[in-house]
Amino acid sequence: MRAWLLHFQGIYRTPLREALSHLDACLKSANSSPLLHPARSGDFHREERRRAQVDAQHESIVREGQILQEGSVPEGYHVVWRDPQGRVLLVPEPVECLGESSPHYKRGAASPAKEAKRPLHRLSRSRGEIAFLLALLAVGRHKLRHPDEVGLLVTDAQLRQTMSDREGVVVDHKQLRRLRRRYVTTATSPASRFEFLVRTKQGDRRPGQAAGEPSHYTPSGLAALLSSPPSGSSASPPTPIDDRPEPMSPQGLQRTDDGSGGTKRVQADQNVQQLLD
Repeated sequence: MRAWLLHFQGIYRTPLREALSHLDACLKSANSSPLLHPARSGDFHREERRRAQVDAQHESIVREGQILQEGSVPEGYHVVWRDPQGRVLLVPEPVECLGESSPHYKRGAASPAKEAKRPLHRLSRSRGEIAFLLALLAVGRHKLRHPDEVGLLVTDAQLRQTMSDREGVVVDHKQLRRLRRRYVTTATSPASRFEFLVRTKQGDRRPGQAAGEPSHYTPSGLAALLSSPPSGSSASPPTPIDDRPEPMSPQGLQRTDDGSGGTKRVQADQNVQQLLD
């Protein structure tokens, strides 16, 4: 942009020193804006979702969690979250085994589910359900690292890709809709098993579109998992990482190791300085 001002000097009426001052002020303001983030490709975000780390404690909730429809919490269980329908998500409390904390119960001991007076229901009962819930956790983790949008925006294709990339589970659109009905509340129906998300706006893909509009979700049970580690865990929720570049100097662009492009910018700065001197 500084080179552009030099090239067209004499054509525009603003004095060069004033134009450069306006340009530097504009760049400084843009770089300090929380709304400015570097553009990322779809492949980049897909790889980030694939590599997103899910805490072992949270994964154990997905695989071993139980749902209590009503009544008091049975002994030996820890409450994770209660959804708006009054259903309670429980996870077995760890026991001491050979001096180390283990999420599993000792052999021969009756599990709390068998000792409970009221029946419990498993949170996930198939590979597809486990893969779907782990994909939601991965999307949530990825969102914490890249807070570029307000709310949680994701397409059906992205959910299916994450399930396939992380767990090797391939589902079609109909299977994904069935999974979503169990864990996502919409404007017309609550989640049939347990609420992790609330869909506030349904996505759309028109004929001929390469990519559709994402659906908008509000995390409910998912937010509880991401923000509060289970009891006995020393893990803490990750803090959002600011991936924006460092603010540029008010004196202009700094030299970068990108070949001829960086050299041209440095030369432009030198030419500007010579004119100002």
